[in-house]
Amino acid sequence: MIPIIYPYKVTSQSARTIRNFLKERSYETKLVYPDGNYHPKPNHFLIDWGNSTIPDWELDKVGNLLNHPCYIGGAVNKIDTFIKLKEVGVITPIYTTSPREAYQWLKQGKKIISRSTVTGHSGQGIEIITEEEELTSVPLYTQLIHPKREFRVYVFKGEVFEIREKIKVEEREPDYYHPQGLRSYVFSHVNGYRFRQVSHRYWDNRKYLTMREESIKSIAALGLDFGAVDVIYAIDQDKVYILEVNTAFGMEWTKTVEKFGNLLVSEIEKE
Repeated sequence: MIPIIYPYKVTSQSARTIRNFLKERSYETKLVYPDGNYHPKPNHFLIDWGNSTIPDWELDKVGNLLNHPCYIGGAVNKIDTFIKLKEVGVITPIYTTSPREAYQWLKQGKKIISRSTVTGHSGQGIEIITEEEELTSVPLYTQLIHPKREFRVYVFKGEVFEIREKIKVEEREPDYYHPQGLRSYVFSHVNGYRFRQVSHRYWDNRKYLTMREESIKSIAALGLDFGAVDVIYAIDQDKVYILEVNTAFGMEWTKTVEKFGNLLVSEIEKE
């Protein structure tokens, strides 16, 4: 089988990292795009890297496919994700698309995260609302969970292969996406947070076991073969919440690249 990578954008560094890993293992590998001159063949193994666009070329002629683009969209859109996860009993933050309901939450003394975009990343479009007069009409509102710890759980074909936790490693100045008021709530790269690998010896502890189970369930609910699931652990509630699923996750760590790459190789060699 010949691996073919279908990335969400031409400049995706993580997609190129995967391609280079496969090339180093003697696989003739290339990147393809929805409107390109690519011609699928039965001996092609297509890996969709976060692209929800149904391509111009005939997708059904590909020999094998990981993460069909028709399911990627459901993971990219946060409202669609919450709906699908709720259907199978996965616990997500309490959410609403109704400004009226969000207003009632504020009257009850709850803090709210408002999102002006439901397809953003790294905290884009987020505001923390604490007062009724601050509320504006946006596509999505969730009740704030704080204090918290944030994790990313990596799933491939129904198995967790890595868990990482977001850790504050440096102080950063506020920027456009993360003004001063958001810095203690948004655990993002530009706010000085980095992912640290969670040792395998902790995985069977109750908290991590729940994360693993809920993450596997989330990937299945969205119809995906693989993904990185963002998870919140609410410290005061001792409870796990699923935030979202990444279908084109960062590949800046050697161990992650090796684990995911080797899983891809095993899957390709099955065919």
